[in-house]
Amino acid sequence: MEQLARRLGLRTDPTIFFVSAGFTVVFVLALILFPEPIGDAFAVGRSWIVTNLGWFFVLGVNVWLGFLIWAAMSRHGHIRLGRKGERPVYSNLSWFTMLFAGGIGTVLMFWGVAEPISHFSNPPLPGVDPFTEDAAKDAISVAIYHLGLHTWTIFTLPGLAFAYFINRYDLPVRVSSVFYPLLGEGIHGPVGKAIDIASILGTLFGVAVSLGLGSSQIAAGLDALFGTGSGAWVQVAILAVLTAVAVGSIVAGLDKGVKLLSNLNIGMAVALMIFVLVCGSTLFLLRGVVETFGLYFGNLPR
Repeated sequence: MEQLARRLGLRTDPTIFFVSAGFTVVFVLALILFPEPIGDAFAVGRSWIVTNLGWFFVLGVNVWLGFLIWAAMSRHGHIRLGRKGERPVYSNLSWFTMLFAGGIGTVLMFWGVAEPISHFSNPPLPGVDPFTEDAAKDAISVAIYHLGLHTWTIFTLPGLAFAYFINRYDLPVRVSSVFYPLLGEGIHGPVGKAIDIASILGTLFGVAVSLGLGSSQIAAGLDALFGTGSGAWVQVAILAVLTAVAVGSIVAGLDKGVKLLSNLNIGMAVALMIFVLVCGSTLFLLRGVVETFGLYFGNLPR
């Protein structure tokens, strides 16, 4: 594998790369050949996890949020997440746009509308009739809960760990580096490589789901506007364009790629928000913003 990696010009660990690639190819082929059995197995597994471990997931995220608030408010909150003596490369606004674009993606534009409407017509909490004022309040509360502090906690905690150990300890940009306090130099051994392989596969399949959902949403929108259809080939073409844009932005680097696209993304989102605010029911929306903050924090314990 070392020789093949050198021939391909890879600048990463050959074992991690080739084992991850091999598992990915095997899994994709299995999905193509046996889609229904694998789909049924995943549905059963998901149902079991939600039923039996949902409490643990909710508890865990609350503990993480509490830890992050404590870390930010304590003396540790002043630790710079970079190498000693370094200053921030980008402004707070640029960092915000890049993190926001990377964290939310297509979720906000589609589910920001679809989720509260879904809860409004089919209330998730017991004792609430659909299409009522109570249903509307619960719908917006649950939707914002899914896009609020707890969602960003899931992004922030690993981001904090990566930034600290990779920069302060000068460790490789890998998930295994987060386990340095537990494994020490073992992060470079079999256990560390197993962690990196598992994290690569998890990230890859997670991104695949986001791209799949995003491409189906874009295809449905194009079909509604231009009658292009929303079949498999249309979605494949959309995926090809999205992949080309993503690869191009990464190759161009943070300044010319990710930062530029993120700023453009946020600019378009803010422009859309202002358009809806000005051309929609302005007073209703402004009142709703204030009321929604109260609903969010009031219903958060529940």
